[in-house]
Amino acid sequence: MTLRISIFFLLCLLAAARPAVAEEFALSADERAWLAAHPDIRLAPEANYAPFSFVGAEGRFEGMSADYLKLVLARIGVEPKILPPAALADILKKAQAGQVDLVTSLKPTPDRLAYLQFTAPYVEVPAVLLVRREYRGPTELRAMGSTRVAVGKGFAVHEYLLATYPALDLQPQADDRSSLRKLAIGEIDAAVMDLASASYLLRQDGISNLKIAGEIGFSYPLSFAVRKDWPQLRLLLDRALAALPPAEKQAVFTKWVGFERPWYYTNRNTLYAIAGVLAVLAAGALATLGWNHMLRRQVARQSASLKEEFERNRQADEQRRRSEIRYLKLFESARDGVLIVDGSSAQVIEANSAMELLFGYLRADYLGTLLADIPPLVASESRARVVERLSAPGALPEMDVDLRTSTGVRITCELSQNDYRDGERRVVQLTLRDITARRRAEAEVLRLAQHDPLTNLPNRALLHDRLTQAMHRADRRGAQVAVLFLDIDRFKRVNDSVGHTLGDELLKEAANRLRQSVRKGDTVCRLGGDEFIIVLTDTESQEAVVRIAAKLQNALEQRFDVGGREMHVTASIGIAMYPHDGGDIDTLVRNADTAMYHGKESGRASYNFFTQEMNVRVAERVALEHALRNALANRELELHYQPQINLASGRLTGVEALLRWNNPALGAVPPVRFIPIAEDAGLIGRIGAWVLDEAMRQARVWRETSGLKVPIAVNVSAHQVQNAGFAAHVLDTLKAHSLPPDALELELTESTVLRVVDQPGNALVQLHEAGVNAAIDDFGTGYSSLFYLKHLPVHKLKIDRAFVAEVEANSDDAAIVEAIIHMAISLGLETVAEGVESDLQLEFLKSRSCGNVQGFLQSRPLSAEAFESWLQMHEAHAEAGA
Repeated sequence: MTLRISIFFLLCLLAAARPAVAEEFALSADERAWLAAHPDIRLAPEANYAPFSFVGAEGRFEGMSADYLKLVLARIGVEPKILPPAALADILKKAQAGQVDLVTSLKPTPDRLAYLQFTAPYVEVPAVLLVRREYRGPTELRAMGSTRVAVGKGFAVHEYLLATYPALDLQPQADDRSSLRKLAIGEIDAAVMDLASASYLLRQDGISNLKIAGEIGFSYPLSFAVRKDWPQLRLLLDRALAALPPAEKQAVFTKWVGFERPWYYTNRNTLYAIAGVLAVLAAGALATLGWNHMLRRQVARQSASLKEEFERNRQADEQRRRSEIRYLKLFESARDGVLIVDGSSAQVIEANSAMELLFGYLRADYLGTLLADIPPLVASESRARVVERLSAPGALPEMDVDLRTSTGVRITCELSQNDYRDGERRVVQLTLRDITARRRAEAEVLRLAQHDPLTNLPNRALLHDRLTQAMHRADRRGAQVAVLFLDIDRFKRVNDSVGHTLGDELLKEAANRLRQSVRKGDTVCRLGGDEFIIVLTDTESQEAVVRIAAKLQNALEQRFDVGGREMHVTASIGIAMYPHDGGDIDTLVRNADTAMYHGKESGRASYNFFTQEMNVRVAERVALEHALRNALANRELELHYQPQINLASGRLTGVEALLRWNNPALGAVPPVRFIPIAEDAGLIGRIGAWVLDEAMRQARVWRETSGLKVPIAVNVSAHQVQNAGFAAHVLDTLKAHSLPPDALELELTESTVLRVVDQPGNALVQLHEAGVNAAIDDFGTGYSSLFYLKHLPVHKLKIDRAFVAEVEANSDDAAIVEAIIHMAISLGLETVAEGVESDLQLEFLKSRSCGNVQGFLQSRPLSAEAFESWLQMHEAHAEAGA
């Protein structure tokens, strides 16, 4: 007997070692009857889901899914009625309406399970990583943080990569074809998609410079979907799928993918068989020991009464009926993951398909396993809480639990629990609903509502909360709170010179430095633009605040390296103390802001504590800015004109247009007061455009009435010159007034010229080439480089009045003026000495060969009408002198 058993085990082992073969397949009488009652099975193929399902060149339904389906339907003996191919969204709408019976190439999802049932997967296609053939970088996704990886936007693998590899630089594309083409031309570094699509598209598009670097641990299981009320058809398809010979399935896969699947795909049945044989061998050892005992009891078993046989059959039928009810309840109606657990043993009795979809584990991984040991709960922080709930009978409130999928992704589920009786046994139904996206969205909404999107610092809303807490704590402890209002000086010039993108990068680095410069319990907030609020809690004294303010300024004054450019900035800080400078948040912030503006007016790069006197000055400045905003519309601005005289001939060689503002309430406001306000308030562009247009209009008038054709000099700011359309605007203005280019001369400070000299598309170069001359104003007070000076598109240097004022009494000033004149002559540039007010100054300049002079000695700035009178007198005097 033992020999027979050994031979039997050996035959089993040999059978298991052979390649797996398909199951025998034959239709039962019930199945044939059902098929006869349903002759028209409507199949809806997708029109454009290559290589799985698409319409070929001759209008036929083709693809990997089509080939698998043909093999399956051939065994069943069904010839489906193929509906016109359509998009997936349209197919699903028809399936919901009961107009489609069979769908190919679908993945089960909770919403689809409401109106469709799915077969076992007929193919599982892995997702792969593709790179160019010359690529030598890492191919492990965890090591590819800075690599640009393309993926189909909204595809399942896209969601997987977002959750599993958040550090990846993902580049979502419209489809897989776009990913491959951009990878082929080098616009991205790698691409992720399913193996079948990759292989198919590479062949279709003739792309030969790419290679598959490997799988990423994610796959696409595809199933056939059947209408909800036809379970018979779904069972038929599952049986036919199981009966397919592996060689036929492999042939379809190879046809569309281009090479055979790995050994473990085609030999799974062999693996299962070997595992079964090992189990049989183990059981056989026990069976051998009990064989004689079984023989002794064989007669007793065969002589069992008909009554006992009938009772067993009745119990089996009852158990089968209950199993069918549980199956229908779990698998036909539940869209969330459902576990049925024995209330006494805590073992899982049943699990639905949604559990497989949620966590990626097979149903077999749950059945018979203790609840505490099911894979999603292992290593989960919620394990003890879930197991503890099992011991509490009845319906319990929902609770959130953190679980892990088969790929290690952490998801949040809402757990609900209900008890019911299965005969004498207490059974617990646990329902799991994935709320990860909802919780993530809620957290993101809260974060965005309380944080600045650029720097991730707390915003105004969170500042209100933090400052309120700090004030309450200060009240309890009798301490103080310092509110620092920090503004980066002249940050607008940074944006104008390097662009907003690099400006934003500088702001982010500045935010990091500020955060690192304060204590752990302090708060750094960004209000917007270049404005920050720092809240210092439990402040001991003003000296402690000063130390931190100095530390903040020092942190920002260190060199910034942004986008390969070196930048330097400073900051102005205003400080208000609670409770001395205000008892509420708005007052504290407003007073700190006032102190900051006081610092800017005093020269910037400073910190100032708030005083009541500052409010008066800020109010005056606000009133001045408000009036200036209406000055153009109210026609309060006008131009005065000051002549430039040639020292050798005494003739008029040019006129400088100077801006004046007369306000009905404020009177005559000097330019030194309102020009800085115009720059800070962003009004200088509009005002500068008006000055240019008005000066050229007057030039046109003088040319027509008095024949005056000398150039009119107009001062322009850095903001105007750095505007991309400045050169075109100047030329358009000249054209609008029918003036030649030499009718205008642009005056710029040294710092403005140096700021734009290296910019691409330099406006000064464009205007110089068009015939518009430029002069450097206030020369000698800036930081001009002689190297730049000989290459700059300028033709004139204007010597600053500060040097001319003391030229006859101060030897240093005389030497500087003489050096500027000689340098200009050697470079072929004209010179104009500004601020000439005495005959001694005039004689000195004439003796040093200065070309032109401008100042009160010749004429004060005059209105257009007064200048015309001066011009008549000057010409008469010049003719008389001649």
